[in-house]
Amino acid sequence: MTTTETIVEMKGITKFFPGVQALDSVDFECRRGEVHSLAGENGAGKSTLMKILAGVYAPDKGEILLGGRPAQIKSVLDAELLGIRIVFQEGSLIPYLSAMENVFLGRQPLNKLGMIDWQAMERESINVFKRLGFHIEPRRSTSDLSVAEQKIVEIGRALAQNPDMIILDEPTAALSKREVEQFFQIINRVREQGHTVIFISHRIREILQIADRVTVLKDGRTVGTHSISDVTEDRIVEMMIGRELSDIFPPHAAPHASREEIFSIHNLSIAQEVKNVSFTVKAGRILGIGGLEAQGQRTLLRGIFGLEHITRGGIHISQKPVSIHNPRQAKQAGIILVPEDRQTEGLLMLRPVRENIALATLEQRQRAGVVLSRDEETTLQGIVQNLAIKITGLAQAMPSLSGGNLQKVVLAKWLIAHPKVMLLLEPTKGVDVATKSQIYHLLRELAEHGIAVIMYATDMLELIGLCDDLIVMYEGRITRGLSDNEITEEAIMRAAVDTTQACT
Repeated sequence: MTTTETIVEMKGITKFFPGVQALDSVDFECRRGEVHSLAGENGAGKSTLMKILAGVYAPDKGEILLGGRPAQIKSVLDAELLGIRIVFQEGSLIPYLSAMENVFLGRQPLNKLGMIDWQAMERESINVFKRLGFHIEPRRSTSDLSVAEQKIVEIGRALAQNPDMIILDEPTAALSKREVEQFFQIINRVREQGHTVIFISHRIREILQIADRVTVLKDGRTVGTHSISDVTEDRIVEMMIGRELSDIFPPHAAPHASREEIFSIHNLSIAQEVKNVSFTVKAGRILGIGGLEAQGQRTLLRGIFGLEHITRGGIHISQKPVSIHNPRQAKQAGIILVPEDRQTEGLLMLRPVRENIALATLEQRQRAGVVLSRDEETTLQGIVQNLAIKITGLAQAMPSLSGGNLQKVVLAKWLIAHPKVMLLLEPTKGVDVATKSQIYHLLRELAEHGIAVIMYATDMLELIGLCDDLIVMYEGRITRGLSDNEITEEAIMRAAVDTTQACT
């Protein structure tokens, strides 16, 4: 139940890290019983601000008031004792423990003999999950739970201590649309029980759906706080990036222009997942792949890159046939793939930035098996500058980079290979709006320089705003091809659900 009572005030919060000022005199206030969203691009300072409130970091300047009184929060324990709990984006559960052990980790109920009371733990865990409106078997191993169920356990652990405030840092980043809806039911229950929820998210539509108010940060400063009823998606985006929404997407290619064919596939089939798919990419035009999820789109692009076995059909680059049976052959032909899961498929998170960018093209800078370090330094520094990757140096550790900069490193790795064909799976997933715009303009520039750009995205507005041509897939087949002004939300949805349109 939302009230007008202010539960927390953060005034003039400033935070420095080596080589960067993360927060610059940020003001933030939150009311009891509300869902208050914190929005902003990667690097805007959202997570840093909340980690200060949760006791993970100490501010260099500023003060925190709880209930109008100054609060000293020097550790996570201090924050917890003051009724503040945080659920981190990366998760903090111990996988080999059960759900109930994670809920009561560090404060297990004890019996009269001073031993863990397992029955009481199970009973209390069931009650915690009931408060959230979901049933999770308390003794089930956490490693066997889905991502959504693990989030429920983390929130349950926070709720078990009856906090005044729960901070959720990008809680829906790895959830499906159905799981997001379930997750929002949990947030509404938590709000109804009188708890304050601070919801950090990149997904503006989710903010509009679940939050009561939103505070936007940009470059470590507060842009403003508004009631959700007073803002639109466009307005939030403009606050986040500091410019008009119309500037996010680059201009489309000129329609109906005569252009050469630079890439094509003909009657391509992959097992039972992709069936007789054909399309052509012309110079200067970006091809999008749309439709409902799991209709063969990912398998199609993975097959072109040699990760899936093509059972039938041909691939042509500049109207010449190429044979692709594995990623090595794809790379030799000039085909590269930017994967959807960048952290597990696109990057070596335990290695520094330098190695991640250089790894795919080491042979280009070797002589007699020795890497030419001067050539490598020039190449890597050049691509970092061209893509505006925010790093302190090439030796920087990958986990310290934001999601948007991680994606830029993936792009940098492949761009220095000078590809002819660029396949992208959800290229802006988990990326802030400003970095999305940079990626859109980069893809347009690559297309104009003769690279075949082919992307699959579930964001329909992204497909409409960026793509010049679009194919819609259903059950492994193309149901319709669209171009230029034909690419509308209605046309995409009709083709995505109308199975009678399937092309053969």
